[in-house]
Amino acid sequence: MATLLTAVEASRQISKGALSAVACAESLLLRAENANSLNIFTHLDAEGLLQAARQADASRSSAQHLPLSGVPIGMKANIDVSGMPSSAGTSALRGHLPARTAPAVLALTKAGALPAGKLNMHELAFGITSNNAVFGAVGNPYDSARVAGGSSGGCAAAIAAGIIPAALGTDTGGSTRIPAALCGIAGMRPTIWRYPQDGVVPISHTRDTVGPMARNVADLACLDGLISGEPLAVKSADLTGVRIGIPAPFYDNLHPDIEQAADRVRNLLAEAGAVLIELDMSDVVALNGEVTMPICFYEILQDMPRYLAASGASCTLEDIVKGVGSPDVGAVFEVLNGEGRVSASDYYEIMAVRRPALKKACYRHFSENSLEAVFFPTTVMPAPKIGEDAETLHNGQQVPTFPTLVANTDHAGNAGLPGVSIPVGLPT
Repeated sequence: MATLLTAVEASRQISKGALSAVACAESLLLRAENANSLNIFTHLDAEGLLQAARQADASRSSAQHLPLSGVPIGMKANIDVSGMPSSAGTSALRGHLPARTAPAVLALTKAGALPAGKLNMHELAFGITSNNAVFGAVGNPYDSARVAGGSSGGCAAAIAAGIIPAALGTDTGGSTRIPAALCGIAGMRPTIWRYPQDGVVPISHTRDTVGPMARNVADLACLDGLISGEPLAVKSADLTGVRIGIPAPFYDNLHPDIEQAADRVRNLLAEAGAVLIELDMSDVVALNGEVTMPICFYEILQDMPRYLAASGASCTLEDIVKGVGSPDVGAVFEVLNGEGRVSASDYYEIMAVRRPALKKACYRHFSENSLEAVFFPTTVMPAPKIGEDAETLHNGQQVPTFPTLVANTDHAGNAGLPGVSIPVGLPT
């Protein structure tokens, strides 16, 4: 039962000798074996983890507590860890062993964390279901016939299944927050460039960011402070007079269960003294639609070759494209290498005009209404069934899966804004 502890709780128990790092690691390995059908890991080095745990126990000192002493954490398969394959869920990178470890991971290992393995994901992070044709689909721990979300689906599933207390995912347009919502955990996207970007297989250097995922917000704050170097105090907040925006477009066409959960939380916020401000953010939705995919389509053609060279990969971008196995990801590369290819002039116009307009619109809503935050459902629907990558049934109608799931999260990636998904209701 050791791994059902949060990361902070496990670290405290290990530091004072109430729990051994070895017991924590053994529990992880047992739970991983029992949850094997969920297809969560792309790489799990059992002996390496146990050896690291034995070393953590041997060097434990109550006088020198580390924030994550002996705590196993997982990394999405596109985040570099020396000695572990950074496959990014695709064939051409299956055997890619980077010599370096991403700075975000190093920040956690210096704090005592033990890398437990690499976690499955949507191929090349270009999707939100983690239905990966190369490594297999990630199942949702609450219903293995449904997706875990993506692209950090393995991270969310591992935490929700009780295998690990925390993980590092990545987020471009919702890839930490969407799987967190669909699996009932907490997931965070920090402000762009709050964390170092090195050592991550990229899509877009102006949108991508590493993001912590865990069972609760206290663990997110711990991981965020360690990676950013700016520790946050976690305490109960007095919401009296705190102004929180309620953006109408992000409440459109909600699944009844999600609508009910959102209403319940809004009532709780109001009872706690928060001032809820109704907003019309339709301008943000419209502006976001003008910039989102063109940025990814242009930047990956520049960013991926740079990553491959810096990490010592033996393959090229062309090799990666040829080896793509997932049909939806293959279709993306057909578009960006064909008629949908974004020209340099179009990209610069987006970056100079349209994207600044999106950011300005977001900031205007905050400044004009004196907001501290906005509150809305992470997704408008629960997890679709595995295989429903193109379309899924929502409120009695067939809808396109990707744009429907990403509708409420994508603007934050384009505007460089932070966001956090907090579980407010779980399946019964």
